[in-house]
Amino acid sequence: MFEEVVLEAGQRIVTANEPISHVYFPESGIVSVIFNVGGRGVLDTLVVGREGMVSTAPVLGVERAPHDVQVRVAGSALRIGAGGLHRLVMQSSLLHEILMRYVQVVLIWSSQTALVYRRNKLDERLALWLLYESVGKWLFHSDRRKKPRC
Repeated sequence: MFEEVVLEAGQRIVTANEPISHVYFPESGIVSVIFNVGGRGVLDTLVVGREGMVSTAPVLGVERAPHDVQVRVAGSALRIGAGGLHRLVMQSSLLHEILMRYVQVVLIWSSQTALVYRRNKLDERLALWLLYESVGKWLFHSDRRKKPRC
């Protein structure tokens, strides 16, 4: 049911407003959820590494999402068809509960990211992204006893 796939930097794995074919559980690398902000560009609203999944829409029974998901740091992921995940969720109340809690975490993370963008200057936002990157490298490194280099 799950298959391992390679994630290449720059690869789009979910396209806004199109049917979601697969859900990805990154094992390494970093992906980000991106919203198009009209004529003003795009905004990364959520960064996901091996702690999470994208997209959460199929967990909610939704076939499409209003955002893109793009690979920022190459790596690998386990993926499952969106319909297959939805069927698993419907069969297991425990899986449903766990994934719904993750959806809640995603909402909180997204809100906090929006707050950072709203209240902080460019250099402070850059510091946040550098923190994501340094922590991500530490999390994905094979020897996690080493501290991240900032």
